[in-house]
Amino acid sequence: MQLRNSWFEIHSILNQNLVQRIPFPDKKEFRVTDSYEGSKFLLVASSSVVYMIVSKALEGQVKSLLEQKKISDALDLLSEQFKKEKPEVAKRKTRGVLVDAAYSLFHSASFEGAFEGFQLAEVDPRDVIACFPSLIPSESSYKTKPSKTIQEIVQSAAQNSTGSHKIDADKLIVRAKILLLGFLSEVTSNTKDPNILKDSNTVSVRLLLDKSFNVDQLLADEKIEEILNEGNSAYYFTELERIFKETNRFHLLGVLYKNANDYKGALEVWSKLGRGEYKDAHDGIEPTVELLRNMDVSQPNCSIHLIWDYASWVLRRDMDSGIKIFTNADRKTKLQPKEVLDYLGPFGNMVVEPYLEFLIYDCKDENPDVHNQLASMYVSTIKALLKNSDYSVLSKRAGSETGLLGFMRTKLVRLLKESKLVKHSAILTQIQGIPLLQERLECLTKLKMYLKALSLIVEDLQDFQQAEDYCSTHKQKDSTLTFSLLQVYLNQPKEEGQKLPSRANSLLNTHASELNPVQVLPLLPPDFPLSEISDFLTMSMQHNHHLYRSNQVVKGLSKSENMKVRYSKMVNTNKVFLMTRDVLCPVCQKPIGDKVFARYPNNTVVHFKCFKNQSICPVTGINFKKVN
Repeated sequence: MQLRNSWFEIHSILNQNLVQRIPFPDKKEFRVTDSYEGSKFLLVASSSVVYMIVSKALEGQVKSLLEQKKISDALDLLSEQFKKEKPEVAKRKTRGVLVDAAYSLFHSASFEGAFEGFQLAEVDPRDVIACFPSLIPSESSYKTKPSKTIQEIVQSAAQNSTGSHKIDADKLIVRAKILLLGFLSEVTSNTKDPNILKDSNTVSVRLLLDKSFNVDQLLADEKIEEILNEGNSAYYFTELERIFKETNRFHLLGVLYKNANDYKGALEVWSKLGRGEYKDAHDGIEPTVELLRNMDVSQPNCSIHLIWDYASWVLRRDMDSGIKIFTNADRKTKLQPKEVLDYLGPFGNMVVEPYLEFLIYDCKDENPDVHNQLASMYVSTIKALLKNSDYSVLSKRAGSETGLLGFMRTKLVRLLKESKLVKHSAILTQIQGIPLLQERLECLTKLKMYLKALSLIVEDLQDFQQAEDYCSTHKQKDSTLTFSLLQVYLNQPKEEGQKLPSRANSLLNTHASELNPVQVLPLLPPDFPLSEISDFLTMSMQHNHHLYRSNQVVKGLSKSENMKVRYSKMVNTNKVFLMTRDVLCPVCQKPIGDKVFARYPNNTVVHFKCFKNQSICPVTGINFKKVN
């Protein structure tokens, strides 16, 4: 305590924080006495006023701190009060004070401080739930009778309030329910007792469904789903089933069935939502897709027929979402592609197409029929888009067109380029007469018709840089490509003063290693000065000389290796062994006599008919390939 000129201040003994300040006249007199009901109190007096300052009882101080949400101060006070006690005794006494203070606050309708106390004292949530009779689960085995119900507490508080402090009973009950929901949320995250979990979670669901909360339905459903996903052991299934039906929360009913492994029941509820038989904020599409796409059809309660029965309404309502059911690469038990294609067929190409793409690009399916079916679908779609068109909308580069046409051409080119199983000759026939140049180029390349492909690049696409890159890419497969391109360039018109077309001159200098001077020189004009292609001749001769020297080295190494092999053969075959009529075949134990025989490198001799494996000796089991 501290006396100032005009104030009397009271500070906490724990942290010296200011607790109370009392205004006082100038002249004061202090007196401490303990004659008031056995408790010490302080008298502070002046000529005009007398104050009696009495310290609150421990429970009252704790209540006050809880009301002010000074939780740490309340705990510090209790710790200081019982610091001389044994730990277990101090813990018991601390909890007792907290419980008494919490219930005292609760009965006086100070709910914020009360629930803080319940949480600190780790009060059994079922004792608190008992104060809310309408929320008690009918299946709960926990029976207790509270001293006061929430209705009695709120009614008493409302009757005792007056004027501007008049309490609205309905709002106060809603506030108490909101605090109860938060309290139960904390309890369920920190307990593993199945009975407490069942009661707490079931009541939490009831509270989230309470319309007086004014909570957004989708947000409430999301929180309820989190509770339902904990499994059947975390709530009373039958009671929640009844509640969801009564409140028309059919999406949650489906989630409840799903978590109980009643997949057919869940899918049936969601399908009725999708068909409009049930009304809810959800349409049932998303949970149906999620369940069907992750369903392990090898399990007894996950029959493949559930997919066939319940995927159809989703495909009709939302094609993009429906196809996700069949395009999950992580599905434990894969669906049979033929069965899926037969099922999706009646829904049209817009459904079949993404499934074929999934098989090819995600599952790496090597069935040629799948690849060819997808390619034919692409071509059919492109033809349909070009119907009644003069092809002027087509660009030389696939994908440059706007809209669906460009998108489909891009996909077709990718398939033709990446797939080795597409029958490219058939695709060439299908696009005959349509100027799909890039598509034709990919088909010709896959068919190894490189000269025709090069001709298409030069004459139709007129992309000379691509032509040169194409020659460099495929020179190992066809060494005449660059020479053929040079012939095309030499036939192009020359600019004034030039003896060679500029592109031909550039090709000679940049691709000298790919051109043979013996073939190139006869193509040049008879009066053409060789000095103008000196760079080409120098680089070409150097390259050919390098090839010659490299081949000489390879030839020498091969000759040396050949001599080693011949010497090894001579050593292994130049051995003498004696054959008599008494020599027996070690395999059949019969005389070899004058019959045809065979000898192993370790001199084991057998009948030729017993000579089963030339690498392994039938007697010793030696593998001569490994030995060598």
